[in-house]
Amino acid sequence: MKKEKICSEDLWKFSWPSDPVLNPLGNLIVFAKRHSDQNKNCYLSHLYLVDLTSGTKEQFTTGEVLDIDPQWSPDSSQISFVRTADQDTQIWAFDLASREITPLTSLLKGILGKHRWSPDGKNIVFEFRPTGADWTSKAAEEREKKGRSSPPRVITRLRYKKEGVGFKIFCQSYSDALVDSDLMTLASFLLFNPKSIFDPSIFINKLTYLELK
Repeated sequence: MKKEKICSEDLWKFSWPSDPVLNPLGNLIVFAKRHSDQNKNCYLSHLYLVDLTSGTKEQFTTGEVLDIDPQWSPDSSQISFVRTADQDTQIWAFDLASREITPLTSLLKGILGKHRWSPDGKNIVFEFRPTGADWTSKAAEEREKKGRSSPPRVITRLRYKKEGVGFKIFCQSYSDALVDSDLMTLASFLLFNPKSIFDPSIFINKLTYLELK
């Protein structure tokens, strides 16, 4: 078969699998697959399940979303993942028994990073950096109405910016946290997952969360 050169239009046909994770029972793999949407000029990412026994593959998220970083619950009953839709990023969960997808968080605008389950399956640790008050979409709209320019960024540290995080010194702490978690469970989680803690880290229990100082 004659080989043909790749042209720019062929890039729309590409798809990229990523984030494969084997469940604790060892019989299922979840992974994300990203592809381009030529009509909307954007990337989309959906999640798939592969049954290692039968070899079957099932797509279980759809829509105009970016679903990434799938993680199994310790009992293999749920898959949590990070979803971005309409510029809003939250942690969601897929229940294998009911086949329902539900949001676990309702965070403010910001950067949501990696997340991990605690060993007992009751809690999740994740990285979150809220957007500073001066840099929200609402603040930008208010400045535009009043004819004002963006405020200056005063850089006082050598390491002031990080890929995927942004300007670190402008990240505010999440002060509206609710305390409803077992600190002994947290201690156990930190013991077995010392590299899963980021700065700042948030410890959540379903719809409540506790910021670690």
